[in-house]
Amino acid sequence: MRLMTLVSLSIVFTACNGEDKDAVEDTQIAVGNDEDGDGVTDDVDCDDGDAAVTTGPTWFVDADADGFGNPGYPLAACEAPAGYADNNTDCDDGEATVYPDAPESCDALDNDCDGAIDEELTLSWYADIDGDGFGDPAELYEGCLAPTDLYVAQGGDCDEGEPTIYPGAPTLCDGLDRDCDGLIDDDGDLDGYADATCGGDDCVDDDPTIFPEAGLCALGESCLDVLNEGRSTGDGEYTIDPDGAGTGASPLVVTCDMTTEGGGFTVLTDLNFSVDACPGEWLLDGSKPYCRRDSEVASAASASFPSFGVSWTELHTTLTAYQYASMNAFYYAEGRGLDDLYVDGLSITRGAEGSREHLYTFAIGMTTKGSSDYDCPAQGGNPPPDYVGEAYACGSANTTYGWIYAWYSSPVFSALSTLSAASAASTDDVELRLMADEESGTHTNSEDIGLSSLKVMVR
Repeated sequence: MRLMTLVSLSIVFTACNGEDKDAVEDTQIAVGNDEDGDGVTDDVDCDDGDAAVTTGPTWFVDADADGFGNPGYPLAACEAPAGYADNNTDCDDGEATVYPDAPESCDALDNDCDGAIDEELTLSWYADIDGDGFGDPAELYEGCLAPTDLYVAQGGDCDEGEPTIYPGAPTLCDGLDRDCDGLIDDDGDLDGYADATCGGDDCVDDDPTIFPEAGLCALGESCLDVLNEGRSTGDGEYTIDPDGAGTGASPLVVTCDMTTEGGGFTVLTDLNFSVDACPGEWLLDGSKPYCRRDSEVASAASASFPSFGVSWTELHTTLTAYQYASMNAFYYAEGRGLDDLYVDGLSITRGAEGSREHLYTFAIGMTTKGSSDYDCPAQGGNPPPDYVGEAYACGSANTTYGWIYAWYSSPVFSALSTLSAASAASTDDVELRLMADEESGTHTNSEDIGLSSLKVMVR
């Protein structure tokens, strides 16, 4: 700041040689002038050369450095001194969280300087009698601050008298709901059966529709159900209950294929006839480990495989089959129905006679060299009947123009797998019929199909 005073001095000069001199020089030094004529002297004018600029603004002490000053401590200055603000609106210059329009907090202060303390702030507090950090939701206090040290911000305690019971607490096999999730820890689905991890026999303790029955706990109603519910551990044995827990038949153990064609298949049979007996009406051949028909001319030998009550719409078959002599594929199919002998080979159906549904046919033709009605349709042989459609495979082990009355050494179908669909879901058995129009066995004029292995699955 500028400070100027006006002093008038008379200076008498005396000659060095002692000669008096009357010449007196009056000099005026300007102090406190108003050079710009704005009525403000230069000792307080922030710019005395500019009439538009007069005294400086008033500044206010900002002790808490929140940008808002204390109205009780003003100071006029051309520039802001350190620690001052350009306003005087702070209602508490000793608290940096207090200033106009500051966010209100639960701290017993008027944070926003509106004259009200902790207004419009309501928090929930819960009495925590057992000191586990979680309060009783029934003991609720709503306010900005907890009324006492016994109140906490987290509720959800389902037993305020036991400090080991609270949300997220470790569970024990003691019949209590220790983690407050509404479920007994050793019976998570509240179906009345304890979890297997707690020594019980409920194999799926998060699903009340699954519980032990007759000493067995089923993981689902089918292998596909087990797979879809994420309970599969790969191919192997599983306990299923096709009619549901607590009703109908007891659960049973089946083999599940969890990998083929996406998995979820219930295996109805998986046979190797070098060690396994021939099922149904099939006979074991006298010279080869093959299952064949009996010795009658134009016969069909049947073997049925129950579905275990599983509802299914898809059939998966894998087999290895051999040819005896000159089989004739669909040569005799014209005019014959599904219940009749319509193919030399293997017919797979479901349902009772008179209402059978065709699923798949394995046909065997006379030879791969020929081009006659006795050969496969692809070689010019008779076409399959309409009820077979495209659901068939046809082949021949005979690679000559003649034939022999013996088993051909090479299989017609070697571990051939097929997937076929039924028209609707059912629990029907699967029926396989070996068919041929000539005699079987050791007769002079004979032909036959022989199976060395067979696997049938449904889902």
